[in-house]
Amino acid sequence: MEHSLLYYVWPWIGLGAGIVLLIFAFFTDVFRLDQKVVRWLDPAWLAWFAASLHFLHNLEEYGIDFTGKQYAFPELCRQMGIKNLQDGFFLGVNIGFVWIAGPIVAILARKYKSLSSAIGIFILLMEYHIQLV
Repeated sequence: MEHSLLYYVWPWIGLGAGIVLLIFAFFTDVFRLDQKVVRWLDPAWLAWFAASLHFLHNLEEYGIDFTGKQYAFPELCRQMGIKNLQDGFFLGVNIGFVWIAGPIVAILARKYKSLSSAIGIFILLMEYHIQLV
């Protein structure tokens, strides 16, 4: 099956975005809500940290995994019996969630502190669901 260039390069673009976000997170106070509180207890900072890590996690699933396979996650899903998922599904879900919803949730976490754990909880639920299938 032929794919567009975007299909193969989006995880690597996300790596760049994740690195930039992590630099902002650790070397500036841009993502912090309260400088009096240590970063690890700041809900806004934690939301941005989770969003940054999810960019890096996408690289591991789609760019290159720990065994050296490229774009291995869609094939793993097929081996586990998850059928009828088009390859564009993975691109659409991850661009929509990681690149759009993740930063929006992190921005909203400044006002709604309860959202600060939403990204991490979503990641854990998705990983748990995959294990159950």
